Amino acid sequence: MEEISKAIKENEDGVIIKLKVKTNSSKPKFPAGYDEWRECILVETSAQPIHGKANKEIIEMVREFFGLKSSEVSIRYGSKSSEKGLFLKGDKKNITKRLKNELRRKP
Repeated sequence: MEEISKAIKENEDGVIIKLKVKTNSSKPKFPAGYDEWRECILVETSAQPIHGKANKEIIEMVREFFGLKSSEVSIRYGSKSSEKGLFLKGDKKNITKRLKNELRRKP
């Protein structure tokens, strides 16, 4: 699970998390796993990728997971792609630790 830090890059104001998104899932889930090959965090959304609905659901899930304000989470790249870069205001060490702990609990 140490490799998860490869999906999290430091930024001047926070971090960018590399995500791989699966849309139209039965239930939204973040984090849904880690893709070692693509070096990204997996996220599942029940919304369809139409008119930004999936992006909005992803931002809201991540915001709630980390306890951030809406202004502290945004898509930096890949808004129309299944691979996205999500900006989070915060510290890489704390964000990585929180993700690792959550993914360890997943079956």
